[in-house]
Amino acid sequence: MSLRRVSSVADALIGGWQWAGLARWTSGLPFSLESPAYPTNFDNPAISFNVGGVRTHCNITAGIPHAFDAATASSINNGIYFGTPIRLPYAGEAGNRNTYRGDGYFDIDSSITKSWNLGDWAKLKFAAEVYNLTNSVRFDSSPNGLVQSTGNNIVGTYDVALSTYRRMQLGLRIDF
Repeated sequence: MSLRRVSSVADALIGGWQWAGLARWTSGLPFSLESPAYPTNFDNPAISFNVGGVRTHCNITAGIPHAFDAATASSINNGIYFGTPIRLPYAGEAGNRNTYRGDGYFDIDSSITKSWNLGDWAKLKFAAEVYNLTNSVRFDSSPNGLVQSTGNNIVGTYDVALSTYRRMQLGLRIDF
């Protein structure tokens, strides 16, 4: 169906809309779990070894976001000194770096605009923009945003969010 023969009122309402969107989806950055020991150098703690059974999966328990599922976080803290599922490094070992991956990032931004000519003297423009359309929350897995110290009772908890809440803005502008 062609819309070439619609009235000027219908064209003013339904014609000329423009949509734009931007989506970003990335995998998570790697991170390590620090050991409470200093087997190689007093200034730098070593990294713990994963000996199996550690799964990363973002979940929120009692309002606190975690990098590990509830069973894994509990087993890390309970088994750290017994060598399961994470082993502390022996004397002289530095550990395995970047064994785990964070959640990644997901975001969709979108806008819709429409312009109307108001004769030869002016132009009216409407714009509606939405940032983080899906209201997805993603967390920072760097040492600044994630508790990575094993032996700490809050190991694997996130402190910093990478994404912001959904924001919307509307605009109406006259150019003359």
